Amino acid sequence: MHGRENVAHFFDWLATPFSGLLRILEADFDVFHPENLILRTDLDPHCVEDVPTGVLFHHQFPLYRGHVQPDFLVHYPDFSSKFRHLAARFRQYMADRPVTLVRQEITRDQALRLEDVVAAAFPVADVRFLYLNPDPQEFITPRGRGRALRNDGTLGDPAQWARVLGEEGLIGQPYRHATAEILGADHGSHNLATDNRFTDAQLHAAITHNPHKTAFRLERAQLHMLHGAWSQAEEEARAALTMAPDDPAARYVATLAAWRAGHMAVADAARTMRSLMEGGHAPSGWAAQAAQVMLAADDAPSALRYVRRAVAAAPDQSGLYHQQAEIQYRLRDFGGIVSTLRMAARLAPLPGHYEHMLANGLEAIGALEEALAASERAVASGETFHYHYTQAGLLLALDRPAEALAACQRAVPLAGDLLPALEQRIAQIGALLAPPAESVRLVIWDLDETFWRGTLTEGGAQPVAAHVDLLRTLSQRGIINAVCSKNDEAAARDLLRACGAWDHIVFPRIAFAPKGLLIRDIIESAQLRASTVLFIDDNPMNLNEAVHYNPGLQVADAEYVAQLADDPRMQGKPDPDMTRLAHYRVLEQRQAERRLAGDNLDFLRHSNVRVSLHYDVMAQFPRILDLVNRTNQLNFTKRRWPETAEQARDFAAAELRECFNSHAGYVKVADQYGQYGICGFFLIREGVAHHFLFSCRAMNMGIEQFVWHRLGCPRVDINGAVSGSPEGPDPDWITLTEDADADGAPVTSLASRPVICVRGACDLSMMTHYLRVKYETIEEFPYPYQEWSIHPLARSVALQRELDTPAGRDLLARIPVRVGSAINDRSADVYVLSFSSEVFGTLYRSRSTDLLLPFNSSVIPDQDFGRIGYEDIARRLGHAPDFSAEDWRFMQTEFTCHGPLDLQQLENDVTAMFETLRGRTVIVLMLNTRVGGQSWVLDAFAKINAVVRPLVARYGYLSIDLADFVRTVADLDSPDDVGVHFSRAVYRRLAEQVEALCCSPARQLPVPA
Repeated sequence: MHGRENVAHFFDWLATPFSGLLRILEADFDVFHPENLILRTDLDPHCVEDVPTGVLFHHQFPLYRGHVQPDFLVHYPDFSSKFRHLAARFRQYMADRPVTLVRQEITRDQALRLEDVVAAAFPVADVRFLYLNPDPQEFITPRGRGRALRNDGTLGDPAQWARVLGEEGLIGQPYRHATAEILGADHGSHNLATDNRFTDAQLHAAITHNPHKTAFRLERAQLHMLHGAWSQAEEEARAALTMAPDDPAARYVATLAAWRAGHMAVADAARTMRSLMEGGHAPSGWAAQAAQVMLAADDAPSALRYVRRAVAAAPDQSGLYHQQAEIQYRLRDFGGIVSTLRMAARLAPLPGHYEHMLANGLEAIGALEEALAASERAVASGETFHYHYTQAGLLLALDRPAEALAACQRAVPLAGDLLPALEQRIAQIGALLAPPAESVRLVIWDLDETFWRGTLTEGGAQPVAAHVDLLRTLSQRGIINAVCSKNDEAAARDLLRACGAWDHIVFPRIAFAPKGLLIRDIIESAQLRASTVLFIDDNPMNLNEAVHYNPGLQVADAEYVAQLADDPRMQGKPDPDMTRLAHYRVLEQRQAERRLAGDNLDFLRHSNVRVSLHYDVMAQFPRILDLVNRTNQLNFTKRRWPETAEQARDFAAAELRECFNSHAGYVKVADQYGQYGICGFFLIREGVAHHFLFSCRAMNMGIEQFVWHRLGCPRVDINGAVSGSPEGPDPDWITLTEDADADGAPVTSLASRPVICVRGACDLSMMTHYLRVKYETIEEFPYPYQEWSIHPLARSVALQRELDTPAGRDLLARIPVRVGSAINDRSADVYVLSFSSEVFGTLYRSRSTDLLLPFNSSVIPDQDFGRIGYEDIARRLGHAPDFSAEDWRFMQTEFTCHGPLDLQQLENDVTAMFETLRGRTVIVLMLNTRVGGQSWVLDAFAKINAVVRPLVARYGYLSIDLADFVRTVADLDSPDDVGVHFSRAVYRRLAEQVEALCCSPARQLPVPA
């Protein structure tokens, strides 16, 4: 660019491939959309690539330990805003001033192409081009010229650039040739000392030749300030001020230098700065220093106002954001600190001090996880006491006391006078880590001299009314009661019934036998862990025996009964209807009949076990919270939520929103003995179980294996000790129902479930999750293959037939295309089809077969892969691709680019597809054309609908119009989605609509043979 403004431009700090440069200009800077940004973890450091242009972003997103993080798209709004601003600046420059565009390492043919593109984009621009190449052969173009520039690592040297640009007449003489005459002729308002790096000797010479020019004295004063020579700077500035008493620049430099030198009180300096900054003559370059003066004078609001002016003038200077954050910290504006330092992090990695400040700001606004990440970056940057201390506090707030203790211990050698405060925190964490006794879920009572007075077989026993009331109280808290007594069973049962206690007792073990083994049997029957059970007995020998046979068992003597109701371990959960007691009575009956049946599998097959899956998680949140935080034996993932219901609800909602392709639901269980209620919960993300847990009341029924199969066998990373594994055979004794609490018919026989083929973009996996429960599903979605993406296009279905020739089969063996589909073999009962992927494929014509084939790759962003060399692909990947150079040459020789979406070809292929599916139920999803962030996507979807809709009507197939489901931005996965990803509620309603169409009398599905 002509001119001397020190501002950022669109292409600064971007490594832009030539093809990407053309694409940016041709698109009028409408580039860098979020759906096209990928994280390049194969590069070191990790960075972000814009796939269509090939531009790599190393510094435009926040870094952690030098790498861009997987959540980089969280920062996309700020990233996009910055580049929109820079694009507007580029257009403005091209419109109102002479411009020179400089490009390195470019051929003459490429230069001619670039000039054509720029001329088309900016037809009235006053533009010339300078092309710099290591090749000594120079060339001329209509609007520029290419010249040699040796690239030996010195391109960052301003002297070399000054020489080249000076020889081209773009700037004045380089500084090392400066003379007093040159200085006198061209000083203007530029900061010569900082812009052109004049030496003190050169400025002294200029002053000697031009003693009355105040600009040179001010330049020399600023040069002194750059080196911290405040007194010398003050001397020069005051000399200038003597010559020009009304010159605001002289007053500014003199005031700043005098204050820095300690020759002016900060109050006086602040008063002068305030008058200069508010007087309307202050350049933006003064604002940062003025802010420092105001902060020193305890006028933080003015300091913040001035530094914001500096930031607005130079938004690419990270140091200004640091200064602004310091002022906001003084004002305790923690939200402002977070916003400011996030902006700074997009320009350059934050120093440890500012990562620590960011952590404090995030903690203050409640973003604890982000605060911890910032704290970890601060610790990684250097060892200081405060970094470790802050990290420990955050870990403690996030309920990670063991890690908090380790952070405190690392801070001990750095504590100094702060050691007492650190020791206090260490003691606090130690108390938290002391293992508390678990809440009690089952109380086992001895009878003689414990539950009642006296010994039943030695003169009789007297029931205690308060103890009977205590049984009722515990039952209404969800705590179960059992008895274990060496006594006559019939007599003890009669007395328990007579006093009203029997109705509150399950799993009674009354026999003249060792109590340790009887208690073990009670615990196993109740399917609990010993640590959640309390045994009360007046005999210490019985208590010790019970602990010996049941490690972890909690015990107490008879004296404890008086304080039992107030013990924190005995508070349970409100259960006024005693439903938990009812569930355990059902379990007790099941186990009694199982003992009589002998064969457990035979017993299960005759138990009429029913399971239902439900998705209104928040409607049943209290029970689900209890499951997540209390279950252990069948909690395969053991991820907990906060204990308070409000915090837990927010935490759970955040977990559900965190990943687009995720599903959460709960499980109900019942059998012929009764209803068990909600017994399980799951949250599946991208095929991996984030939560997968079940109540012990459903143990040994095969529920976890059954649900695992219904969810498509997700990966379950088991955390800690559990009873069993979900990855077992699919139980054939369980029936899936609409609601296990009702006595309705089963949803379907698992042995004869209809088959639904869902074909389209990968977002439809969100819909098939809900269908998979009731139907066998065939899922034809995009998948990667040898650095290519295989998309389920209509063209691919037709190719399965078209390539079934000798020449076609030979071609298919050499190219990255896979054409199989359940459409051609008609192996499904129902076909649900979406054609949204048609937008993203590019068609190529085979020279040997004259057929059109689709190709798509995130590694090769250009539509025409014939223009990209194998070495370019390897460089982009950072390693050799999965195909060889010979394979690539074959692809370039065999295919010519036909272009993107071909509507006539689409109509032909969809017609052939529909013809193949005659006699099958076909449901076509008409694409969203109303709501989304990219109009070109919605326009393309409208064109596809215009082709497909008449064909659906012609063949009498069914359709579901997404316009009925996607009405506002709230129906999108995120407000900035282009229009292809929707909320979970939309996919759930789509699945219900598909199911309704399948189950309507006119469309009853056939039962597979």
